[in-house]
Order: sequence, then structure tokens, then C-alpha cells
Amino acid sequence: TVGYTDSYGSGGGDVWLIKTDAEGNKTWERTFGGQGCDWGSYVQQTRDGGYIITGCAGYYGSGSGDVWLIKTDAEGNKLWDKTFGGEEYDCGNYVQQTRDGGYTITGITDSYGSGSWDVWLIKTDAEGNKLWDKTFGGGGNDWGELVQQTRDGGYIIVGVTGSYGSGSFDVLLVKTDAQGNMLWKKTFGGKGDDGGFFAQQTRDGGYIIAGKITSSSSGKVDVWLIKTDSEGNKLWD
Repeated sequence: TVGYTDSYGSGGGDVWLIKTDAEGNKTWERTFGGQGCDWGSYVQQTRDGGYIITGCAGYYGSGSGDVWLIKTDAEGNKLWDKTFGGEEYDCGNYVQQTRDGGYTITGITDSYGSGSWDVWLIKTDAEGNKLWDKTFGGGGNDWGELVQQTRDGGYIIVGVTGSYGSGSFDVLLVKTDAQGNMLWKKTFGGKGDDGGFFAQQTRDGGYIIAGKITSSSSGKVDVWLIKTDSEGNKLWD
């Protein structure tokens, strides 16, 4: 698991990586960070047995917060790290190892794009060097929660949009080609605050989305499950 610690490490907050056995007993732990506030958003085991982490670096990098990518060995020892960002707030929410051995990251950028916050998609090689990046968004706040490589070599991103759709925030689903160029985008939502947190391509070529809905008839916050076809058109929810 990965997250944040203010109890250990070297600064006001550090990335905390914890490995447990099958019963949840801690095997080892590692911290990464400087004097600022740093945290980890997501960790995935890589094909070499190590781990890839993304999050936010408040101490390193070039701005008030940068996307942080950390690669470790199987024991959690840092092999390398990279930061991506500009002068404003940027943060990584999700990372996935891609079929070519590199990584794709999605999250938030306030340094680039067209609005306050935009979805940021970053593709790196196996050493974390940026190959390309894309932003998606409008005049409101938009961000990516998850990215998955699809069977055609492109990517599916799910997140939250305040620029498009019918409410204050809606589920955003973006499909790109292998170079991150947008093929289509879809929004789902009502008048309340709705958002997508996870998406996965299904065996029929469509997508399944998990998120939250406050626009439902219950009047409260509900779990939202949405099924789409391969073009992102809603089949049921």
C-alpha cells in the first residue's frame, strides 16, 4: 500500500510505502520525501517484481506541487524518480505499467492546459523519461482518476469534469489513441456532484465505470456503476 506519513521520514509529509504478508503483517516500509509535503496516490507491482508509485512532490520539482514517479526494487529501495510539472499545482493520481515496459500516468495539472485544473496524461519509457503528454479539459476544474491501456494500444481515462456535462461535476470518460490523441469523450451526470474513480475495458470491447452520484433519486451520495459500449455510449447504469 502507498499513502502519506507525517510520523516518519524527513519532512512535513512523506510518501509511505508498506509491504505486508498475506495476513496483513508488515514486512517492510519505506519513506520518500523532502522538507515539503509529499504523498503517494497509487502503487502497482511491476513485471520485474518491484513497484511503481505516483503521487505529488511538494518539495522536489519546479512548482507548488509536481507529479512524482518513483520506481523501486522488490524490497522498496528507490531505483530512480522523476518529477513532471510547471509553476502551479500538478499531481499524479494513477500509474500503470504499459505493454512496452514504460508507464502511463494520469492526474491533475494546473500548470498546463486550458482551465484551472485539467486532466493530465503522461507517457514515459521504462526509465521514467517523458515521451509525450496530453491535457484534456475546459474552463472549469477537470482531473483524471485512472488510466488503463486498452486492447488497441490506446488509453481510457476516467475522472471528473467541471467543464462539461450537466452538473457542477460529472463523470468524464476519455478515449485516446496510442499517442494520447483524444478520439472521443463522454460525460455522465445530473445536477449534483458526480464523478468517476475507476474504469476498465470489458470483454465485449466496452467499458465499466465505478464512481459516485449525488444526482440520483435517493438524494444522497450513491455508488454509481455505468456500462458503456466501445464508443462510450451508456448501455445501462
